Formats: sequence, C-alpha cells, structure tokens
Amino acid sequence: MRKYLMTLAAVTSIVVGVSGQNKTPADDSRWGLVDISVACVRAKPSHASEQTTQAICGTPVKMGERVGDWYGVELPDGYRGYINRANVTLLNDSLMSKWRRSSRMIVTSPGTIGVWADSLMTGHRVAELVEGDIVERLSDDGGQFVRVGMPGGRAEGYVERQSVEDFAAWSSATPDGSAVLSAAMAMVGSPYVWGGMTSKGPDCSGLVKAAYWQSGLILRRDASQQALTGRDVAIDDPTEWRAADLLFFAGSDGIRITHVAIHIGGGRYIHSSGRVGYGSIYPGEADYVPRKVVKVRRILGSEMTPGITLVKNHKWYFE
Repeated sequence: MRKYLMTLAAVTSIVVGVSGQNKTPADDSRWGLVDISVACVRAKPSHASEQTTQAICGTPVKMGERVGDWYGVELPDGYRGYINRANVTLLNDSLMSKWRRSSRMIVTSPGTIGVWADSLMTGHRVAELVEGDIVERLSDDGGQFVRVGMPGGRAEGYVERQSVEDFAAWSSATPDGSAVLSAAMAMVGSPYVWGGMTSKGPDCSGLVKAAYWQSGLILRRDASQQALTGRDVAIDDPTEWRAADLLFFAGSDGIRITHVAIHIGGGRYIHSSGRVGYGSIYPGEADYVPRKVVKVRRILGSEMTPGITLVKNHKWYFE
C-alpha cells in the first residue's frame, strides 16, 4: 500500500506521541500498531491466502515470526493470523507504553471519513478512516477540526470533530444495547465479505464484533466462539429475548453453529448474509428467514467474563 505523507510543513514540523516512528523494527520490537484504516489478516503469509479477519487502524498486535513481507500476529481477542508488513508499525515496549498513555481519538461516525491536508478541507485527502479506528490527537484548539496522526507516520491531517471522540472517555462509557444496535444498523446494505469486520463489508460474526466494539467491548471473533460467551437465554420464549442478545443458527446438520445475528426485538434481528440486512424468526413476515435459532446468548451484563472484555480494562490499550 502507498504511504500517504503530509505535505504541509506546519504539520510535519510537529511530532507528538508515537506518530512518525520508522517502520524498520528495533531488535526488541515485539508490538505493532495497525497503521491503515482496515488491514487484512490472512491464514497464511500470502495475498492469495484466505482472509480470516481484519484489524482496524490503531489495533495493537503482538508480533510473531516474519515470513517474507508478512508477520505472524496475535490480535487483542487472541485471534492469530498474518498481516502484511506494509500495514503495521513495529514498536518496542517503551514506545508501546507511550502509545497507551497518549491522547487518542476514536472514529465514531458511521462508514468512512477522510483525513484532510488542511482544516478547510480544500486540500487533498491524505487518508481514509472507518468507524472504530484509533488515531493520535496531535493538536486540538477546540474548533471544528482536530489534527490527528495515524501510527507510523502514514498520514497526519485533519478530521471533523463530530466524527471522533476522545478514546479514553469513549471507553469509559457503560456498554449499551442501543449503541450496539445503532452501530449494526449503520451497516445495513453493506456487502457480506468473508473475514470482514467493518462497514466496508462484514461477515456475520464480524458484524457482531464491530457493533459491540462501538459499545466498548471486545468479543471473540467467530460465531462458534461467540456462542460460548455471555449468559445463556432460553430459546423457547422469544418474548424473553432482549435487544442486542445474540441469536445463533446451525448449519444443515442442525448442530454446528454457522451463523449469528443481533436481536432487535420482537423476534426480528440484523445479520450479515449476502449483505447486511434484517430478518425475522416468524413465518409470514416479509423478512422471515427459514433458519432455526439453536442458541441465544446475552452479552450485556457479562462484561469481563471469558470472551467479553471491556476495552478500558484491556492491558494492550491502556496502562
């Protein structure tokens, strides 16, 4: 991927936090930060390999073996795969600690936003960000725009204040079902992408993970893993299902979980299947999907139990 560089001298003259660090690793670099809006994480070290998941900008990763242009990585949820070296900035313990203590912003605007060369948005766009991306706050005069930097000096520029929030304040909010549903609904119409985890195209469990991330929670990656988290809810009485509960569906064998959706209420749900859209468990309704719910799990209220981690309590994000 191309490295976008800031062209204004006024911007490049200031270095704050860990932005601008060289991508050449020191011998003790065992950490990394994703430095592009969305990075592919693959099963094997090859562009031709299956995309198993994605990692968004500012995601901290533990670095593993290097194979050519690829690094083995571990993500904050414990998921493992390979990421291209062009999409990650390597840091040693000291620089990683500095990043955890830095002033950061998180993108909360649905979809994508631009990072602009100047605060009037009259210059060129130097980078793209998606909802959930984390960037450093380089300067902030309280006006309409905030100057931010992506890890590794990939881009520095201006974003609209209404599109971002202070990362520390955001992560301190109480997880909320309405926020989960709002994040999921904002992705309606997006295409289904295997391994996807953003509004550009999520798979079913990626939609769940991205929606809960917007409420400050880190869930496990796959539907079969998510089905083992939270509190079990009886499947025989849909009136007991709450908004943001997870509904799980089995494959043709009726046993192995192959699909997950987010309950909206009244037996209706939002899911990614072909594209992100709505479904219902009730025959006769326009969005009825002939799939049987085999498990229901309640995530909210089970924070900090296995597989459900508050971002603010995750040691990779904060000290």
